[in-house]
This record gives sequence, C-alpha cells and structure tokens, in this order.
Amino acid sequence: MAEQEREHPTLHVIVDVKSYNVLRVNQEPQSPAPALREFLTSKQHEGWEVMGTAPHGAHILIVLRRPLPEGTRADRHEPETQHSRDGERGRGGACS
Repeated sequence: MAEQEREHPTLHVIVDVKSYNVLRVNQEPQSPAPALREFLTSKQHEGWEVMGTAPHGAHILIVLRRPLPEGTRADRHEPETQHSRDGERGRGGACS
C-alpha cells in the first residue's frame, strides 16, 4: 500500500454531514473547519481528483487522489498512446 501511495498521493477527508465542513484531512484536525465546497474547489485547482465517498459513522469519508505528472507514468500510458497513434495513422491512411 505504501508503494501505491507513492505512485498516487491520496487525501482522506472526513466531513460533517450536518454542516458540510471538513473536520479532518489525513487524520489532522482542521481548525477552523473549511466548508466542503471551498475545500474541494481548491483541491481540484491543485490537481486532486475525487476517487470515492463512503459513510464513516456520523460523517462522510471522501478520498482524493492526485495523479503524478505525465512524464513519471509514461510507461503506463505508452501502450495506450501508441494504440491511439496507430488508430490515427490508420484513419489518416484511409482518408488519403
């Protein structure tokens, strides 16, 4: 699991259901507790993506993940990119 976290940094966010304020981020109390909307907006501008939500007692757990820059995952995207390039070549050849 630690290896996976190095690949994709994650945030575990605990939200109060009644007020929709962020109470904790990765076990760290938030004071003052930011509103969920502003918190998510700022994190999305930083490149974080919501990966899922789940009930957590009287709260909601939201998991955010930040993808690594493209250059660090090139080996994973290469086959997909290569496949796309092959498809583009095929279409280009058919149109010519």
